[in-house]
Amino acid sequence: MTTHRTRLLALPLLALASAAGAQQVDLSLDDTLTLGETEVAYRLDLGLSAVAPTRVRVDALLDLRDFQERLPELLAGEPVSDGCGNTTVLEEITVTARDSVVGVSGTLNTRFFHCGRTSDTGFERGELKSELDLGFTGEVTTRIADDCIVFNIVEMDLRPLKHITEGTEDSENLAAARTLLREAVNLVLADRPLCFDLPPELAPLAPSYDTVGPREIGDGGLGISVSGSVDVSTRTILSILSVLQREGAIPGPP
Repeated sequence: MTTHRTRLLALPLLALASAAGAQQVDLSLDDTLTLGETEVAYRLDLGLSAVAPTRVRVDALLDLRDFQERLPELLAGEPVSDGCGNTTVLEEITVTARDSVVGVSGTLNTRFFHCGRTSDTGFERGELKSELDLGFTGEVTTRIADDCIVFNIVEMDLRPLKHITEGTEDSENLAAARTLLREAVNLVLADRPLCFDLPPELAPLAPSYDTVGPREIGDGGLGISVSGSVDVSTRTILSILSVLQREGAIPGPP
């Protein structure tokens, strides 16, 4: 754990330690996280309030507008599916928040190939049969898994960007693509959760999450609202403060 990150964590931890007595503590943190090779900035607004002698309620608003702005470059050219008979690449994506709903739209390129069996379990891709450019729209939901935010697209609609005549091979390919891509896009998102690198020293806080959901920030900006609670028993706080003192993030005992 770097000294920089430790110092960022020292402030909320000290606030947590005093929240049970103060009843309400509000604070904000600005930091960055790395997605692939890209550094993304975020802001975290925290509201801490005492709900029990050893637990503090946490209401957090995560400002992901920089992530939202960089998402098109992060995912451009990302393969969505790559099978013997077809491949699909994400070409464009746009994310916009409205109140508590996040809308997503973009374009996909799907290519269909001849696929021949080479053995009982083997297949070989052959020549290109056809190619479709598809537009998609949908709504995004969020959930917490292993301290990461996982995105999922629901009510996803796929449409061809050019006219397709019913009963043709392209029409059949489009029907197959709709079934495949709804699942494939969400598998891609599930493999790319938004995780925040908290050090293992914070494990004693034992966070428990009640609700998580999108929240609009400003005009269409992406935010995530999270509510839950953490353990602030004397033993937990002393353990964490001891680590912070060893790291030099806060003064040691007199």
